[in-house]
Amino acid sequence: CVISSCKDEAENQNAPVTPAAPVTPTAATSPLTDKIAQQFDKSIPSDSMRAAFHAGYNGDTSNLEALSGGDMSYYCTGAALAGRTDLVLKSIERKKGASPNAALKGAAAAGHQELVQMMLDKGASPDAGLWGAAFGGHMALAQSMLERGAKDLSDGLISAACSGHCDIVQLMLGKGADPNRGLAAAAEKGRAKLIHLLLEQGADPVSGLAAAAEGDAESSARSCSTVFVLSCG
Repeated sequence: CVISSCKDEAENQNAPVTPAAPVTPTAATSPLTDKIAQQFDKSIPSDSMRAAFHAGYNGDTSNLEALSGGDMSYYCTGAALAGRTDLVLKSIERKKGASPNAALKGAAAAGHQELVQMMLDKGASPDAGLWGAAFGGHMALAQSMLERGAKDLSDGLISAACSGHCDIVQLMLGKGADPNRGLAAAAEKGRAKLIHLLLEQGADPVSGLAAAAEGDAESSARSCSTVFVLSCG
């Protein structure tokens, strides 16, 4: 599932590209954060950003000083996902460092409450927290971000649909999110329960098919067939 809101447009073309490292469990991570990291990995738009994300997640500082732009943002998100507060602070406090929003996404996805609050105190948007909480399936945290002023319901809906969190999809719909925005994401993952829910809430199968067709050939075919079968059933 391509998560467009997770992509940074500013990608550093000059930073060295290193092979993407697999998630390596450490004392700072858990099976839950490892699973979320693997889901994040699928949405990262370049090899250099993917390598930076895994470096941050695994606590690798060997190339930290060379990172900038999108690579730096993904490093920060990975570090935040693993709860590495020291590396998060290094990545956002350096000159031309990462935005606190990048850290908030990772921290909220993992449910690191103290780090979430720290990033909010540093000016991060509650919308970034909503995206992360929806991606990680943290209902209470998602509700907290809404109470703090998060307004981007579409991003929250897409994030929850991508990762299969039906309760947060329902929360976003209840707040007024457009069900069409989540349909393609749910269909691409073959999440029949969510597809049924979104269709019942008024999602347009034609709109879902059109949105799904924007993806790569394999995911487009899977998404289109899922929506078609369920909408005709």
